[in-house]
Amino acid sequence: MVKVNGEAIYDTRPWEIFGEGPAEVIEGHLSEHKNKDNTEKDIRFTTNGDTLYATVLDWPTEEIQIRTLDQDKLNIKDISLLGSSEAITWAQSEQGVSIQAPKVKVGKYAFVFKITTN
Repeated sequence: MVKVNGEAIYDTRPWEIFGEGPAEVIEGHLSEHKNKDNTEKDIRFTTNGDTLYATVLDWPTEEIQIRTLDQDKLNIKDISLLGSSEAITWAQSEQGVSIQAPKVKVGKYAFVFKITTN
């Protein structure tokens, strides 16, 4: 995972919004077993310069909707999937960005979309 997604981890910073999605984390000593598995709707963000990384926490089986990334928030130039040469189909609107689910799964745990801005 680090070999493929390392650029979204190392030398990055938190973005202004940590992420989005339905996951609720139960905190406290020995509480790990109380947390539900993350889904494809759980997304976390990091940034490096003009690049935003959106890490989807489970393999997307349907179109990904990222409401946080509407046209007023960010001017997106391109989106790619780390570890994949597949062209990613996406569209940005006032409601956010929609990304078509990739056809070929890369990795097992977290899937990073590299979003180039400006």
